[in-house]
Amino acid sequence: GWLGPRRLAAVVDLPAGDPGGNVGDATLVVVDPLTRRVLHRRNLHGTVATAVGLGDRVVLLTTPAGRIGPARLAVADGRGGLRSVPLRAVAAGFEAPEEHDSDSVTLQRAAGLAVDRAGGRAFVAAAGAPLTEVDLDSLRVTYHGLSRPVSLLGRLAAWLVPPAEAKLVSGPIRSACWLGDGLLAVWGSDARVVRDAGAEPTVEETPSGLKLVDTSRWTVRELHPSATAVRWRGGRLLAFGVRWYEQQRPGRIGLTVYGPGDRRPLHLFGNRPVHEVRPNGDLAYAVSWGDSDATSSVAVVDLRRGRVLSTLRGLPPYLLLGEDQSAC
Repeated sequence: GWLGPRRLAAVVDLPAGDPGGNVGDATLVVVDPLTRRVLHRRNLHGTVATAVGLGDRVVLLTTPAGRIGPARLAVADGRGGLRSVPLRAVAAGFEAPEEHDSDSVTLQRAAGLAVDRAGGRAFVAAAGAPLTEVDLDSLRVTYHGLSRPVSLLGRLAAWLVPPAEAKLVSGPIRSACWLGDGLLAVWGSDARVVRDAGAEPTVEETPSGLKLVDTSRWTVRELHPSATAVRWRGGRLLAFGVRWYEQQRPGRIGLTVYGPGDRRPLHLFGNRPVHEVRPNGDLAYAVSWGDSDATSSVAVVDLRRGRVLSTLRGLPPYLLLGEDQSAC
């Protein structure tokens, strides 16, 4: 990401045998692309899980290399400054088995990172952990236990659904997005290895649902029980995903659009899987992957009128530049 007109930040994996750190450690490199010079190089002492750009700074969530352990939050700038703080209550990372065969299991715990740009705060959401708040100037860490409010959040009353029962599962993945107005969206899924009818190992994935956290009261409410992916753009929250197994808790997936404002939710595509959604203004491109490009499709959705304009065969190109950096 860019940290200024002549400051480009990149994360570079440390090669095996490098004396500067452990195998698997990543290095944050700041480059001047005009002179083609490396200006600064900082060992992150871990792997970068996710990052959020803040103009002349970048916020990084790092995990131990090759294992699951305490995460760290780092703030870097174009002048080579790097400050970090451990998040001792947040366990995250990726742990591969020592031997690979058909029964090998890879363990992962992924945490979500969101930034309140105006308030100068970062939030880290992880399964089984309190919500972590970090002041980006002082790097002061505060852990918040969340409660369910007795009354509905007034401005979101039309969005809410009854709470779901908690499930004890392993292999969690969480993502987070700052919505503004004190609200944080958290979503993801929990994966575990099970045996099918033929005693073969398979992965069962259970949505953790889309939840809204009110950071002024530290309360949480479930918005969509089955969503595994979310996009936030232009005051609209788009929830979608895929239900992989029928034994999972029933719930519509498809695409549900919340907002803008107190507009009633719009649901499209019934129970069909929606793998990806790319919003662009008042249009959204809902992607359903097939076994090949020929069996994949893209539905062009008019978000204002709530209808599908057309369906195209194949997959759309990826937009590399021009995305709204404040969106999710």
